[in-house]
Amino acid sequence: HDVLSSRQITTSSSFPSTERTRTTTTSIEPLSSFSSSSKNNNNSKITDLRSDTLTSPTPSMLQTALRAPTGDDVLSEDPTVLSLEAYAASLFDKPSALFVPTGTMGNLCAILSHCHYNKSSEMIMGKHSHINLYEGGGYANLAGVSGKL
Repeated sequence: HDVLSSRQITTSSSFPSTERTRTTTTSIEPLSSFSSSSKNNNNSKITDLRSDTLTSPTPSMLQTALRAPTGDDVLSEDPTVLSLEAYAASLFDKPSALFVPTGTMGNLCAILSHCHYNKSSEMIMGKHSHINLYEGGGYANLAGVSGKL
């Protein structure tokens, strides 16, 4: 079942007068042995999937990785990636799918597919969007697309 976790996050810049506090409530769903887990104050299991940099592999995750069949993804020889791509394609009723390891790569693929390589293309985004705040202008450097807030 879902576990609700309320967490206080305080962010501040180099100027103390701009310090602000926000409260977020996140619904987190456990994903068996493929996630990092901890206990909250109610002794409920919480699975934190916000980032791979926050996650430490559990023993079960490590064993699964050691037993997983491998191959070269670039040469379309990795059975796990091929299986995931086939599943995603069937899920969305498409002829094929492409696995990319990061959300940033996925965002860039989406931008390239919609804007093509046209220096006059403009992408409208929210000022608090992940692409604007954390992706370092890759869309401009790699896709030649300008961004508008």
